[in-house]
Amino acid sequence: MENVEISERKRKQTKILYIAVIVVLCLMFVVGFFWGLDRVLALEGTFPPAALKEGLTPAPVSGQDACDFLNASVEKALADRPKATRSESIGIDGDSIQTDLSDRVLATLKLVRGSVEDKLNDGFESQSVGFSEDFTPYFASADLQPADVQEMDVDYIYYQCRNCGAESDEQPERCDACEYPYPYLQHYRDNYTVTLTLATDSALHKDVFKPLSKKEAVALIAPELKDVCDVKDIDVTYNELTVNYCVRRMTNELQWLSYNKTMTVTVKVAFTGAYAALGEGSFTADLTRRQKYDFTWPGLSLNKHTANVEPKASDNLLATLTCDDPAKMTVTWTSSDPNILTVDEDGYYKGLLEGGRATITASFEFNGKTYSDSCDVTVGYAVEGSKLSHRKATLATGDTLPLEVKINPAKATIRTVTWYTTDETVATVNAEGVVTAVGNGQCEIYSLTDDGFYKSTCEVTVQ
Repeated sequence: MENVEISERKRKQTKILYIAVIVVLCLMFVVGFFWGLDRVLALEGTFPPAALKEGLTPAPVSGQDACDFLNASVEKALADRPKATRSESIGIDGDSIQTDLSDRVLATLKLVRGSVEDKLNDGFESQSVGFSEDFTPYFASADLQPADVQEMDVDYIYYQCRNCGAESDEQPERCDACEYPYPYLQHYRDNYTVTLTLATDSALHKDVFKPLSKKEAVALIAPELKDVCDVKDIDVTYNELTVNYCVRRMTNELQWLSYNKTMTVTVKVAFTGAYAALGEGSFTADLTRRQKYDFTWPGLSLNKHTANVEPKASDNLLATLTCDDPAKMTVTWTSSDPNILTVDEDGYYKGLLEGGRATITASFEFNGKTYSDSCDVTVGYAVEGSKLSHRKATLATGDTLPLEVKINPAKATIRTVTWYTTDETVATVNAEGVVTAVGNGQCEIYSLTDDGFYKSTCEVTVQ
């Protein structure tokens, strides 16, 4: 009897323990779920702020500016002698092809357009020179004058959604991709890309592309059509000439330059051989003849320009060299403060003093010049995320709300943030995170960690 009571007591204890374990596990799951949900909701990723650095030369705003800038860029390229290549090509606009023959002929002409284009371009040879070699013999000097320019366009500004990163050449008031309801932010591209439309009497029409005589045009096109037809006559009407060039904004190094001349060609033909039944007729097409110069400048670039390294930990930088025989070049690595950060001859660096910052510079010599690049390194523990004290807030005009930001992990070295508002007419925010309601509406106040640019947002409604 006593053994039965003991057994029953153990069974009850086991059942109670089992229930207790289940309760504890359920509580852990619930707490973990909401903790995890909170972390997920707070996680907005990173968003580097726009770096609106002005170029070495301001962007052209007039034909005079564009001509002066191009002429100066060409002069620099010819003087500094980067690696250069000249190429020429012809493009046929398939949509422009028309004929007085049948629709079947038109379809055939459009079908063979690509092969004819390839054959025409096979006749062009490119010319190249290496670093420090004279490219002048292969170069058609631009020497543009403002009077030559009818239209001018420069492209270097673009806009980006501050939520999903979608890009646009215009500035939308909201993002269609992620439905973020606030305007895109302005950014600058690395290069100025300039398009100049020239007057039809510009000297470049003759200097760059010498007009073809009928005899020359027949000699150029007839061999490419000999398997289909005989060319009886060709008429060429020269249309627009544009000059396009691309210059790196921070160095004024010309990346490429192209002259593009459009023309309308009317060809009278008599079909032969298997196509003889088609008889005689004519067709027209718009062609673009392009002469392009590509420039490759010597230099050194690092794979990172900002970095974190923990105390006593190591990492490395990779240097890419643009020159002849990069593998034979010697790269010199230096640290601006070896007491904070050391670097060896292979680009491996080690952090010493937490909270310190130093700059690593890599350099090499090529053709009598020194080229370098640098990376700013912080020694410490990197930020992995951030969270604001409020995700939403409703204020009356004139109200203030102090926002606090929690940086993760707690041991992160750089714990500062920069504050932003999507609409200063609704609410502003100061450097300490204090929000001031200005006018009715809705906006977002968000912070970006100065290390890693982790974003945290509070949606503010003013009413």
